[in-house]
Amino acid sequence: MTALKLLCDQEDLVMIMQNYPHTASVFRDTNAALEKIAKKLKVFYVDQYKYFEKSLTQEEWNAVMTPSHINYKGHEYMAQGLTMILNNVIANLEL
Repeated sequence: MTALKLLCDQEDLVMIMQNYPHTASVFRDTNAALEKIAKKLKVFYVDQYKYFEKSLTQEEWNAVMTPSHINYKGHEYMAQGLTMILNNVIANLEL
């Protein structure tokens, strides 16, 4: 991740990290590690798990989950979450 951040900086790109909105406990440690890395690297971090938790009903969330991955609708929700968060970030930037 550090090397990727350096490449982004060299190319004047903004690096964004996001976690995975899976409810399985195995993803909790991974998501926590991703957030820690994002803070350390000072990159934007999108918490898709929290977005799903706040924005989707339990029924909607369950409908996009498979035992190991989300389906196409889940990816659509992730894109919506990313777009919403990035729009908020852009709106708060000093231009």
